[in-house]
Amino acid sequence: MKINRLSLQNFRNYRKRRLEFEAKTTIICGDNSTGKSNILEAIFLLATGKSFRAEKDEQMILYGQEFGRVSGIIHLGGENIHTSEVSELAIFLSKPKRFFINGVAKRMMDFVGNLNCVLFRPEDIDLVLGSPSGRRAYLDSVLEPVDREYRRCNLSYQKGLRQRNKLLERIRDGQAKRNQLLFWDQILIKNGDIISQKREEFLKWLKLEYDPSRISPLRLNQYNREEVLAATTLVGPHRDDFRFIVQRPGKAAKDLSIYGSRGE
Repeated sequence: MKINRLSLQNFRNYRKRRLEFEAKTTIICGDNSTGKSNILEAIFLLATGKSFRAEKDEQMILYGQEFGRVSGIIHLGGENIHTSEVSELAIFLSKPKRFFINGVAKRMMDFVGNLNCVLFRPEDIDLVLGSPSGRRAYLDSVLEPVDREYRRCNLSYQKGLRQRNKLLERIRDGQAKRNQLLFWDQILIKNGDIISQKREEFLKWLKLEYDPSRISPLRLNQYNREEVLAATTLVGPHRDDFRFIVQRPGKAAKDLSIYGSRGE
C-alpha cells in the first residue's frame, strides 16, 4: 500500500496543491510555517478520518473559505505502480464532513482503514508523561484503522456512554428511574468486553502493562450511588490506562512516567 498522489484544496495554508510521491522514501523539508506538518496531517486524515491536532474540522479549512478537500491516489499492492490496483480516497471538509472512495460516498466507518499509516512526532512523549485520556486516544488511533470490529464496538460504546451519562443526570434530578439504565448497561458491557480484549492483546504484543477498567453488572452495581451523584459512568474502557514498565537484568522494574529519564 502506497500513497502516490496527494491533492489539497483550501486545506490549512494550501489553496490548491498537488504532490506526487514517486520514490520509496520521501523527505519533506522547508522553512518554519511553510506547511510541512500540514502535509502529514492531510495523509493522516485520509488514513483515520481525523486530524491529529485540530479539535474541530473547520480549523483545517483555509481561513476565509467555506470548505476544504483532501484526496489521495492509493496503490493497494504490487511493485509496479502503473499496474497495481488503484483507489482514490477523498474527504470534503464541510458541515457535515463527507467521505468518498472512488467517487462513491461512504460512512466514516467504511472509509477508515483503506490507507494505513504510522505517525510519530515529538509530542508522542506525552504517551508516557501525559494523561490516561491521551493514551486511550492513542490506542483508538492505532486499532480503529486496522480492526473493523474494534472500530464498530468503540463507536457503539461511545454513543451508549453518552446516552447513559445523560440518563444518570436525569435520574439524579428525579426525572427518570434507575431501571431505565438496563438497556444502556447491556450495550456498554457487550461492546466494552470486546474493546478491553483487543486492547489487552495489542498491549501484550507491545509488552506494555495494561491497566483496565473492567465493566460488568457487578461493577456497575458497585458504583451505582456514586454514578448517579456524579452523573457519570465510573467504570469501563473509557477509564482504561496503560503503563511503560522497564526492567533491566538484576534491577527492579520501574515505571518510566515516574522514574524514567528523558532519553529512555
